[in-house]
Amino acid sequence: RNCLAKWYLRGSEELGRALPGGYDDALARVYGMPYSEWKRTHQLTASAEQMAAFETSKELHAEHGPSRPPVPPPLSDVCCV
Repeated sequence: RNCLAKWYLRGSEELGRALPGGYDDALARVYGMPYSEWKRTHQLTASAEQMAAFETSKELHAEHGPSRPPVPPPLSDVCCV
């Protein structure tokens, strides 16, 4: 869902329809509520075993840098109101 929110945000920027609240707005659209509220309602605290597994796998995690390759403009905005 977080990746979907990033794609949504990028798409809105590329179409010239940037979201006023940026990434937070994109998260809210994907989760259907503010992300902080979703986390409070649905996300459980990780166990010590889960945190250890997360730490040992960090080298495998994706890196998200600020640079993005240029994307050509859409051929039409008919579907993107």
